[in-house]
Amino acid sequence: MADRPNEAREKLEPPSIMSRASRFKWLWGALLLLVWCAFVWRTYEAGFHPGFTHGRKYPYPWVDVFRTCGIMAIEIGLLYALIGPAKFRPNRAWVSLAVFAVLWFWEGTYFLVSDHPGWYYVNFEFLSFVAFGTLIIAILTTAAGIYRRYLAKS
Repeated sequence: MADRPNEAREKLEPPSIMSRASRFKWLWGALLLLVWCAFVWRTYEAGFHPGFTHGRKYPYPWVDVFRTCGIMAIEIGLLYALIGPAKFRPNRAWVSLAVFAVLWFWEGTYFLVSDHPGWYYVNFEFLSFVAFGTLIIAILTTAAGIYRRYLAKS
C-alpha cells in the first residue's frame, strides 16, 4: 500500500522527457534548420540561372551550389553560437545583428562589380532574412527588458 495517497498516481505518470529549456533549445535549433533548408532549396533553384551567358549552355554548378549551402550553414552556426538559447541575453542579439550587418554589407558590395550567376545572390538574401529576424528579436527583447525594469514596478 502507498504511504501517501498520491504516491501510486505519481508512479503511473511518465516523467517529463524534456525540460522547458531543452524544448526551447530544440525548437530554436529546428527553426534555424528550417530556415537553412528553405534557403538551400532557393540555392538549388538559383543554380539554374547562370547569369549573362550570351546564350551558351552550361552544366548545373553543383560545386558552387554546395559551397553556397556550406557558407550558409556556417552562418547559421554562427547565429546559433551568438544567440543560442543557452547564452541568450538581449545584448547578444544586438551583437549578432552587428556581425550579420557587417557580413550583409560585405556581401552586398560584392554584387556591385558585375552580373553574377543566380546562386551568388542567395547568400545575400539569406543574410538579409537573418539580419531582419535578428533585428526583430533584438527590438523585442530590449522592449521586454525595459518593460520589466521600469514599467512593471509601477
